[in-house]
Amino acid sequence: MPRPNPSTSGAGDPGAGPRPNHREVAVSLNNVAESYRAQSRYTEAEPFYTAGARDPREGPWAGASRCGHELTSLAALYRATDRVPAADALEQRAARIRYVNQ
Repeated sequence: MPRPNPSTSGAGDPGAGPRPNHREVAVSLNNVAESYRAQSRYTEAEPFYTAGARDPREGPWAGASRCGHELTSLAALYRATDRVPAADALEQRAARIRYVNQ
């Protein structure tokens, strides 16, 4: 079975219907990633975490509100795979986002 591509947006499909907001997409991608992570399938989880944590100022969700939860989840994956410096950087970025959005 082909693996889903989390970066596919369906933007070119006229029958795709209304586009969900970034928050809904980010939560869904994060849920898929969490499912893979819980099974220790880190390689499969990472693309979903990364897509969910993408900055909404880029692409179809420009201007959407932002939460650091997805970055924190990706940081947890990095810690689980011994990428501590990258995890630290993401956690700091997530903390800044949470502070700004208070």
